[in-house]
Amino acid sequence: QTCALPIYHSTEITVDEAPSGLVVPELAEVWDFLLTYPKLDDAATLGRGIEWNRPLTDEDGETGHRSDLVRSKEANGFRRGVAPQTTFNVFVVPPMSYLSLREDDQRGNAWQRDWDKPKVIVNKSRRHRGSWRLAAFPDSEGVTFYQTYIGVWPKSNHYDEFALSAILNSPVANAFVATRETKRDITLEMLKLIPLPRLTESQCERLRVLIQRYQHAEMGTEPFTLQSDQDRTLKEIDALVLDGYRMPPRIERVLLDFFRGQRRSTSHHFSDYVPADCNVYFSLSEYLSPEFKAATSGELLKRLAGG
Repeated sequence: QTCALPIYHSTEITVDEAPSGLVVPELAEVWDFLLTYPKLDDAATLGRGIEWNRPLTDEDGETGHRSDLVRSKEANGFRRGVAPQTTFNVFVVPPMSYLSLREDDQRGNAWQRDWDKPKVIVNKSRRHRGSWRLAAFPDSEGVTFYQTYIGVWPKSNHYDEFALSAILNSPVANAFVATRETKRDITLEMLKLIPLPRLTESQCERLRVLIQRYQHAEMGTEPFTLQSDQDRTLKEIDALVLDGYRMPPRIERVLLDFFRGQRRSTSHHFSDYVPADCNVYFSLSEYLSPEFKAATSGELLKRLAGG
């Protein structure tokens, strides 16, 4: 039983349909395979954070307004949230400040969003120039955030804030953005078109468990002793999301190789998914499985060949 989502019929064309002279995004065979998958816009409502009517900086530097709009302690008219210039790693809830939601300070209507509801918070400006562009974390508390971040509110319980954060941090979402966005900022329109995996309820529940384990490890409350444990947990999260796309192993490998040697927004070293000299195709889930680790190369080749 997969999570029910409407199919979004994209106007994107296949590689074979592309007219001469039209630029086809890198990893075209990946996007061709995912063409009929639902999109993020089907499962979530996206919006930017609050904007104030007084600038924090100008051409001469700080304007002096920051101390009045961002506080370190709770105050009347202020709400806990992600302040301007806050950086965070994948899945990790950053230190919070208190942001002004006083009506007289606002520009636009973003301050009236459903801040209490669970959501995902993701960067609006790319984190790196390479393949890993996004860093997102699930917010179950109900915090606010500045306009330099984007909120992703689930439309149903099927894809909650944990599942959506896993999708946004995944190789598919990052590659989708990296192969299309050439500017520093990531647009809402681009994020809305990210293909969604078709995940079962049990997969969504497993994602929550793994993400919370990873968060506890990052906060130092999980008895991990090696960075390799965090590295593996992050790969297990990615593997679960990739399972929902059901890509043939060869196409999945093309996607994963796009991230070879690339820096990811983590506090620990994130290693490549598959060794560079491996010429056998298998899914990331298979590669991480105990059976794979125990198999000899001959047994593995025989099993993958269906023998």
